Amino acid sequence: MGIIGSIRKHSWLAVLVVGIAIVLFILQDCSKNRTQDRTVAKIGSDAIDIDEFSSKKDKLAYLYGISDNNGYEIKNITWQTILQERLIGKEAKALGIDVSNDELSDMFFGLFPDEEVARFVYGITGTYSSDVAKSVENMMMSDDSNVPDSLRIKWALLKERVRENRIQQKYAAMVLQGFYMPTPLVDKIAEIKSKSYDARVAFLPYSDANVEMTEADYRNYYNNNRKKLNYYAFLKNPDGWRDVSYVVFTAKPSQSDMTEISKTVNEWYGHIKTLEGDRLIKYVNSLQGKAKPSTYVYDSTYLKISDFSMSLAQAIENVEEGGVIPPTMLSMSGVYNNSIDKEVYINGNYVTGRVLSTEMRPDSVQFSAMIIPTNKYPVQNGAPAVSTTPEEAKKMRDNAFDSIKSGLISFEDAVRRYSKADTSKGGDQGWNLDNSSEMMNEIVHHSVGEIFAYEYPSEMGYLLIKVTDKTEPIMKYRVALAVKTVEPSNATRDAANELANEFLGKYTNCKDMIAGAQEDNREYNTVSVTILSDQFDSKIKNVRELVRWAYNEDTKIGDVYGGVVNIDDYYVVAALKDVYKPGHLSYNQAKELNTEYFQPLEIAARIEKCGEQLASKATEAMSGGKSIDAVASALGVQVENANGIVFGDNKLGSTGRNLEFKVNGTVAAKGKGLVGPVIGNNGVYVVNVDAANQIDKPVVETLRKQYEDQGRSGIQNLIQILKKHTKVDDSNLINQ
Repeated sequence: MGIIGSIRKHSWLAVLVVGIAIVLFILQDCSKNRTQDRTVAKIGSDAIDIDEFSSKKDKLAYLYGISDNNGYEIKNITWQTILQERLIGKEAKALGIDVSNDELSDMFFGLFPDEEVARFVYGITGTYSSDVAKSVENMMMSDDSNVPDSLRIKWALLKERVRENRIQQKYAAMVLQGFYMPTPLVDKIAEIKSKSYDARVAFLPYSDANVEMTEADYRNYYNNNRKKLNYYAFLKNPDGWRDVSYVVFTAKPSQSDMTEISKTVNEWYGHIKTLEGDRLIKYVNSLQGKAKPSTYVYDSTYLKISDFSMSLAQAIENVEEGGVIPPTMLSMSGVYNNSIDKEVYINGNYVTGRVLSTEMRPDSVQFSAMIIPTNKYPVQNGAPAVSTTPEEAKKMRDNAFDSIKSGLISFEDAVRRYSKADTSKGGDQGWNLDNSSEMMNEIVHHSVGEIFAYEYPSEMGYLLIKVTDKTEPIMKYRVALAVKTVEPSNATRDAANELANEFLGKYTNCKDMIAGAQEDNREYNTVSVTILSDQFDSKIKNVRELVRWAYNEDTKIGDVYGGVVNIDDYYVVAALKDVYKPGHLSYNQAKELNTEYFQPLEIAARIEKCGEQLASKATEAMSGGKSIDAVASALGVQVENANGIVFGDNKLGSTGRNLEFKVNGTVAAKGKGLVGPVIGNNGVYVVNVDAANQIDKPVVETLRKQYEDQGRSGIQNLIQILKKHTKVDDSNLINQ
């Protein structure tokens, strides 16, 4: 009781100690999580936090105009840019490589500008010269309120990017200078290449071999070639990847869905037949949103027939002016953006409407304008306010018009004297696409060479417009459309989701899931995803949730994701099929892998065994010092002529077979007589070298450059080489 009493007496102390411990534990855990969450990657001892990554991503997206700032493309560009800047930047700093302000200035305004600078300046001005670039720089540095802030920001970002690129180029150039072919070696190669050889060949193609492969053969090949297999397996994706298998359940409109959609469109059709004028236009505009995400409805613009999808164009052409377009299913897939940037969705839409009017109109017009704004014109970008009253502006416009009509002054001179804008080109506004504006409609209906007066609405300004040119008129249509997206109902979506969940509930591992899909005759796919991937294919997008799961350290090979993932009208069941880690290519992975750089293990092992079998057969045929004719006879093949064999050539002399460098090298080394068997790229060879011919010796310096250039082509792997010597941890990129 004494012990219990003592505990009770000091219970406040125990509570306090426990409380402090809990608080410290929580704070420590929060601090740990906060640090981990904010670290995107580590390059050596440098931590890249989320703020730096996001800032770099936003800058690059802004500079290069990448609209999907959360997509794979910009994230990958950002990571590769940070890698290059950190890895090469560290090496460059140690070597004293930098870019001076004078050098940077020369890259912008010199005789040989940086390509990005030239493109940027050209994009603003339509031309490039050092003087033009300087004028752009002066404009960016000025207080001119007409220069958009966005352009100034891009110019500053461009300077940062160009400087970093030049540092990297300098470092790469220094590395390249390290590739040197010693004179004695290149001279020896030149001497060997100064001879060509005429030979006769007995050739056994691999297809002549008859081998039975065993599991032991494949494993032996794998064990003997691990280094080579790992090199080629990860050549394209040196950081590795995950293979995710997935089955897709698509919610497609059911027959009852189609019946409802057809019923709705036919109701619209009935209303459109009876409505006229503004009532019709208000009605079709009220239906906007029935198609997704946005659809052209009506805006008085005359559109050419090519502005519509093929099936809709045919329906419109079949209707007289004022006629109603019958309910039409648009069959052509894709999205068409017409000349006025209206989106016309032509995939999975049901359409009706009316051709309100037709007219022969030019598609583009060229005109000049004399513009006199009034004090009612809205001030933009901090420009000085206009003091001219509407009465004063109208009087100036009318005086100018009278002077032009009487021949006292040309239109262009009137622009220079009276206009408040565009005086440098005589008011030329260039070519403009036909559109729905009132001013454009006036221009279209005036002849080339005509000058007419025009007033901005609400007395904002007074204009004189001269029509200077038009394209040939074509038939155009003013239409009002009612568009219904063909999509599944919620009931149909629920049914697809239920089916996917039922399928998911049957399987706990990837192998069984794939077998189940095959048994149910369901299509399944396997896709390779990297740490920044955001889609499986052109339909299954925004899959970061599944990619993060695949890269989670708790996710094991074969695991099935614990839920159905809904992406638009697709319901996805996914499983982690395999994990490919650089330098750790397993035997089973080597058997299954097949890429542009990696020959499947089963094929490579079979070729090796075929070569061994055919070489043994050739060795037996060569026994006893036989001639090439006797060897060929024993092998059951014809003797081929192989004249003009040169060391290092891509082809095997006059046979025309490619990539037989080993055979060419063996012939050059032998010089004369019977040689073989040689296991080549296409099969096994026995060669009799008949004659050596002297040919022109290659120029040593040319040959040296050729070999040095071959070595320098590997500069593209510079980042991967530097990564091998720097501990790079990019595991937290999965959270981006």
